Amino acid sequence: MKPADTVSQLDQTLNTGWVVHVYDGNRRLLLTLEPAHAWAFLVGAIAGLTIAAVGYNLKLPSSALPPATEHTPMSAPLQLD
Repeated sequence: MKPADTVSQLDQTLNTGWVVHVYDGNRRLLLTLEPAHAWAFLVGAIAGLTIAAVGYNLKLPSSALPPATEHTPMSAPLQLD
């Protein structure tokens, strides 16, 4: 075998992609993870973090909340004497 054939064969093997199969104890296929699943998870995580950051920055400032009214001191509901 020529070294060029080995390199092209190795390059072809490395560029085939990946798939993860998860089996249970009875050798029954439970799920399959493909690259599209990883991309969908990544896009969802980025979208979730973006929505959380925007929501955190858009929360109402403390001055917009109504002033707290004064309450009498409370005692514990199960206070023992």
